[in-house]
Amino acid sequence: MKRTSAQTEDLGQQVVELVEKRAEKFTPVELTALLSRSFGLEKRSAGDLIRSLVTSGHLAYADRHGRTVIDISFNRAVQISPRLVLVPATVPFTPEPGISAVRLLHGASFGDGHHPTTRMCLRGVDFLLNQTRLHFGQGRVLDIGTGSGVLAIAALKLGMNAGTGLDIDPCAISEARENARINALEDRLEVSETPLENLSSRSFDLIIANLRLPTLNHLYEQILRLAAHNCALLLSGIHGDEVSHLLNAYTRQDFSPVWQKEEKDWAALAVLRSISHPAGVSKERPVLI
Repeated sequence: MKRTSAQTEDLGQQVVELVEKRAEKFTPVELTALLSRSFGLEKRSAGDLIRSLVTSGHLAYADRHGRTVIDISFNRAVQISPRLVLVPATVPFTPEPGISAVRLLHGASFGDGHHPTTRMCLRGVDFLLNQTRLHFGQGRVLDIGTGSGVLAIAALKLGMNAGTGLDIDPCAISEARENARINALEDRLEVSETPLENLSSRSFDLIIANLRLPTLNHLYEQILRLAAHNCALLLSGIHGDEVSHLLNAYTRQDFSPVWQKEEKDWAALAVLRSISHPAGVSKERPVLI
């Protein structure tokens, strides 16, 4: 039976959501077989649908440990949160009022939106900076392990006044500086390889650390040293069963949990010092523009 264009579009969106939700990426053969079983498509039709979604920029072929798999494509504008859209640097895009576009070069550094922790952190930044009672308008953001610089750039786009991004990888330093430049934020975002312990004693209003738990544990005292009185911490790079460990550590230091998300066995959380706010649970998914 021939599908209408609306039915084909709806089926394509369902396929994109299947790919986005799956922790272990499909190979083309696996996805073709699934579409054949789940939607009654002939294998040839399933293969044609997959190829059309790749051609249109919704999906992309990727290499994972020597295997070709299918992943969400970030070669076009992708809305990550209510107020944030990730856009490749070379793609023309004009955001609607109230939407901030974060432009990124295609590089080797971590933080292009493919990984769940990056997406969750972006949503966490949007959540925190959308709470008018937090008064971050003139604040400073610190992004530890900045990678592409995407999280610090997003925080500045959404209202932070200035920021510092730290990384030990020279490639990340170069890419983050270039991404700051193409977002016209080079004068507001300092990207540095300065070790965290050597950072001056100035305090930060928002500290972001998308790192694994052992590293977060190692940096615990330094994060507390640099946190302003009403600082918010946005932490990720952890698994769901590790959340309680971080919450226990920071609630002992007068931080209260305000936000938490989990995606594909990964988790992100935000805690806020001195200001209580009920934790939120949202179910946002990337929306393809």
